Amino acid sequence: MICLMFEEKLEALAQMMTEHDEYATRYYTHVREMVLLAAEIETLRSE
Repeated sequence: MICLMFEEKLEALAQMMTEHDEYATRYYTHVREMVLLAAEIETLRSE
């Protein structure tokens, strides 16, 4: 569930990155890291 929310944000950020905006690139990287962390947490909870 959490991952889906972040995936939507990643799509929007990917569109922003087409403008080669440095802020968007850093923010995209941060959100992508949060997606990975959320996925790890969900995996651990399901075990």
